[in-house]
Amino acid sequence: MIEAYHDNALQFCDTAVALLLTKEGQCFCFDKPLIIVRSSTGEILQGNQLLEIGCGFGHISPHQNTSFDAANYIGIDTVSKLIEYMQRSYQNAKSDCKDIFQSLLAQEFNYGFISGVFIPYWRKNIKDFTLAIFSNTFAACRISFVFNFICSQVNFANKAFNYFAPNYVLSKILANLSEMVLMHHQYQD
Repeated sequence: MIEAYHDNALQFCDTAVALLLTKEGQCFCFDKPLIIVRSSTGEILQGNQLLEIGCGFGHISPHQNTSFDAANYIGIDTVSKLIEYMQRSYQNAKSDCKDIFQSLLAQEFNYGFISGVFIPYWRKNIKDFTLAIFSNTFAACRISFVFNFICSQVNFANKAFNYFAPNYVLSKILANLSEMVLMHHQYQD
């Protein structure tokens, strides 16, 4: 994954551009999942256990309306350089460099977040990988997990990104994880 962002990461570090996003796109990627959790559960995140899979630089942290001290947050990523950066930048955040396929998560969380992991084209078996990561994250979360992806119903395509049909994603979650699903399908203006 670090190769996908390497040049941008070196040049722009903790910015939206490092994620190949605009500032507005970054806010949408991280604010929207947090808003969905708050609106669908009626809970604030303060005091809850939050898991972020693919935390990267820790970009979700400025978008939380709670501090890391107020929420029990842990970010997990497979890229040690990104975890090292996150630990230097957000010292109150807990983070771990691990592959959740090799080492199952030892604790349970109230909420899980996956943002941007499925977007860059860096795996040929992305559909199998996506379902496996959904299963592992779902198993570790007591209340819910929220994720985002790029919808295949767009009028353009970039070869550097993965696109998913919403009906495919929904059918896989219904068949393999839960019938309690809330799906938001929204284009960014």
